[in-house]
Formats: sequence, structure tokens, C-alpha cells
Amino acid sequence: MKNDPNFAAAVRTGYDRWAAVYDHDDNPLQALEEPALRVRLGDVRGQAVLDLWCGTGRHALWLAAQGAQVTALDFSPGMLEQARAKPGAAAVNFLCHDLRLALPLADASFDQVVSGLVLEHLEDLPPCSARWSACYVRRDAYS
Repeated sequence: MKNDPNFAAAVRTGYDRWAAVYDHDDNPLQALEEPALRVRLGDVRGQAVLDLWCGTGRHALWLAAQGAQVTALDFSPGMLEQARAKPGAAAVNFLCHDLRLALPLADASFDQVVSGLVLEHLEDLPPCSARWSACYVRRDAYS
């Protein structure tokens, strides 16, 4: 996402509007992404997982149902409203936050980071993804 505040506000407004139908618009990318992501994540029971730009919570809620301790961030209040209204949402710590800004989280506090259908919105992908994994994933998560 561009670092222009007007552009960011327009994108946020668009996602707020999309939120009401997001889960019902038959987005084919979700059907392609979910099985691959779930295999990649493996057994998440007992893990702390960060879901960045969680949208309506499809990954966050699945992760929590599998026994993960989930923190999920999104910059769209509309998307978070939809996520918080779903069954199982009480098990997820949903936070509203603009991911272009520093995350309000402690370093090395997660075993895995998930970010579904988001990366295409970031201008500086390598610095963002490197910062997220270096700062927030525990060093011993994969040992």
C-alpha cells in the first residue's frame, strides 16, 4: 500500500465497504490459498500465531479452532467487525492497526506469522516481510 495517507484512507474505506460481502463473493483465490497454507502451517496446537491483515478472520478463526493462541490485526474496522461477529471469535485477540506502521507487539512473541492475500498491497515487500519475521517470530520456533 502506498505511503500516501489519502490513498490509505481510500483503501480502508473500500475494505470497510467490502466487508459485508467479503465472505460471500466466491473469491476463487481463497479456495486456492487455504489448503496450501494449512498444510504449510502444520499442527498449530499450543503455538502463538500472528495473522497480519486478517480481514474477516478466516485464517485466525481456523487457527484458534486448531488450538493456536491467535493475535489478528487488520486496518479495516469493517473487516474486524465481521470477524468479531463469527463463532469462535472470542478465542482470537483482534486488533485494529495499520500494518504500514510499527506493530504494537513484543519482539519474538510468535511461533508463526500468517498473512493471506495481502502481500500484493505492500510496496516494500522485502523489508516488511523481513521485519515481521525477524522481529516477531521466536528464534527457536523452527529448531
